[in-house]
Amino acid sequence: MALLVTILIIILNLMGFSAMNELEVTNKKLLDFENEINILKNIFLKKNDNTKVDGSSGYSYHITLLLAVYFGWCGLDRFYIGKVGTGILKLITFGGFGLWWLIDVIFILLNKRTDVDGKNLLDSDKKETTILCLLSLNGILSYLYLGFYGLALIKVGLIIFSLIFYSFNIPFIGSFLLFIYSIWAIVDIYLAISGRFSSDINGVVINNKGEKSQSITLILALIGGFLALDRFYLGYRTLGILKLFSFGGFGLWVIVDFILIITNSLKDAEGKPMVQG
Repeated sequence: MALLVTILIIILNLMGFSAMNELEVTNKKLLDFENEINILKNIFLKKNDNTKVDGSSGYSYHITLLLAVYFGWCGLDRFYIGKVGTGILKLITFGGFGLWWLIDVIFILLNKRTDVDGKNLLDSDKKETTILCLLSLNGILSYLYLGFYGLALIKVGLIIFSLIFYSFNIPFIGSFLLFIYSIWAIVDIYLAISGRFSSDINGVVINNKGEKSQSITLILALIGGFLALDRFYLGYRTLGILKLFSFGGFGLWVIVDFILIITNSLKDAEGKPMVQG
């Protein structure tokens, strides 16, 4: 192709045509595949993201966390932070048969995860009330999120010892330990929803203030629309309660909110638009 274009330019030049420069430009566009591939690569990996400053990543910590917890089995958290190779491996192994899935979640909660460039995830030093409430449903992840590692280990111990007593055919003690764990989990959920957790172990304030991410809102609507997690995240406490007790408006409200979030037509409780990304 390059040879044909070159011959054509020479012929036209000999004939006195003045379109040589235009054909040269055309020649460059036809052959500049490397530049086009690099542009697509940068777009895919978000390497031209303007939010990366002072060594910070352009990838959100909370988006990565939610993707790891609920979609880690297919590697979406790794795809999101640009680690495509390990994301594919995690996908075809179904999250490393569950083990890799769990390890990635723990590493993110311990704030030990970086993006593909080795940079810390964006807003990893912030704590969100809605995210805490969602993690409280698990019973253990919320404590890792808050930095209460000792209490998290005690909860894990309750589950492990209950299973041990069941395996040794001592169901009474096993059931008692599970009962303690369940009551503890319910209390934690109440404390999270009521806002009693005011800060984490390092004194970082837990709230829902600041800009609201469209991606986080979308994930919350997808995994917890019937629980009104998207509305609570945006600051609509009254509407959130109404949506919760109406089971998402019997499903219709969930669908409407999902469409509004996708089109970025839903604003937060202060009337501010959601931030994309």
